[in-house]
Amino acid sequence: MDEFVNDFLNVMEKYLSFTLCNECELVENKGINLITEAKKIKF
Repeated sequence: MDEFVNDFLNVMEKYLSFTLCNECELVENKGINLITEAKKIKF
């Protein structure tokens, strides 16, 4: 996997885990799922 893409996904993962909005929880979970899936893909 490309180093930049991996770093970007890690930063996004941390950012999403810090969101403090109850209404955003569903969106946050979808975002984390997308990141998890993206990490499995070889870029």
